[in-house]
Amino acid sequence: MVKPKICNDNEKQPSVPEFCDFGDWEVPVNNLSEIKQPNRDHAYILPDDSLWVLTHDGKRFTPINNGGDSGDSRPTQINNTDNYLEVSGSGTYSVTANLNTEKVINLVKDKIEIPEVTIATNETAGIVKPDGKTITISDDGVLSSVFPEAPLDGHMYARKEGKWVKNFTYPNVYYNVERLGDDQLTFNIAVKDDVQNYKVMFNDAEIPLEKRETSIEGTLIFDRTNDTQTKVQFYYTKEGIDELFYTLDLLPLFKLLRTEAGDSFEYDDQTNTVTFNETDYFKVEDSNVIKQGKTVFFSVNLTSIKAFAFSRNDKFKIGNIANPELFPRSRMAVNMVTENLSTAIYANTAIIIEKNGDIMLVNTSDVGIGSAYNFRVGNTHFINLTYVAV
Repeated sequence: MVKPKICNDNEKQPSVPEFCDFGDWEVPVNNLSEIKQPNRDHAYILPDDSLWVLTHDGKRFTPINNGGDSGDSRPTQINNTDNYLEVSGSGTYSVTANLNTEKVINLVKDKIEIPEVTIATNETAGIVKPDGKTITISDDGVLSSVFPEAPLDGHMYARKEGKWVKNFTYPNVYYNVERLGDDQLTFNIAVKDDVQNYKVMFNDAEIPLEKRETSIEGTLIFDRTNDTQTKVQFYYTKEGIDELFYTLDLLPLFKLLRTEAGDSFEYDDQTNTVTFNETDYFKVEDSNVIKQGKTVFFSVNLTSIKAFAFSRNDKFKIGNIANPELFPRSRMAVNMVTENLSTAIYANTAIIIEKNGDIMLVNTSDVGIGSAYNFRVGNTHFINLTYVAV
């Protein structure tokens, strides 16, 4: 018998030519799928030493031996007609098929019907802002996200990307006027923080501060006859540097308190002209509205007796001044500081006094305020301003 010749025997990876020289009939291939134009003049040998020729009808291959140690089964020949599988090794004894996930996803995504799901939150209907832990779904398919309360460590927090993050803002200052007659003014810095982070200066001297449960308190002694020392300066100490964040000018208060030659020192008590009965949300704890000459001292403390939620940037009427001549020239606005003894200080609301005497409550923040925050039952609200007509 003549030993068969192999086509392209001089190449490391021989390929199938269109024609071979006479007698070169055995062609080595890696798998049957790489034979593009098979013919009956050749036999094709695979890496497992199995030898293949065309069948009688010329449409497929058939083995003429079993190869080396591959057993008596035929290698798998896979016709990948739709390309949803990625096939390698077709026509050998080692075939790998992987799902083409991208094509499958594109096939089914337009055929899947996504049911409508009702979304509800404690803030805005139709929007869920999850923190990754608090999304719940009811038996009737309603999703809800109950956002946890901010940490109660004395710092201001804001929501950002589903989390509470520290949002430092300078605190408000409110006052206790019970000892004005003794030329003393008690003030509170509305923050739960350490005393050493703050400094208050008056008359070139530092005012001693004490830490309270929900604020930092201090008392200054003043001279109502001295018009040169009237500024009280409040500093926040940050990385060893004192940052001035608030200045209180006591001059209007001095003019209200002292007796000047030739002037009448008559107090006009206007407290009864101010009411807060437009809603059933508040009760007046303490109210002092005093007019003396062109100066008005307005101090009102309210207590929440009915909780309510407050939408972002909303405002509504809560009271009235029966004598609008108290503030005759312009609308007045002042922050309202809210205190809860067991939790925190809130300073994101304000009071506007309209020219007609209407007292409006305003949400100055860009988010809604839940009923468990500023206006829960028992919270105290401080409103203080001094007005001087020019």
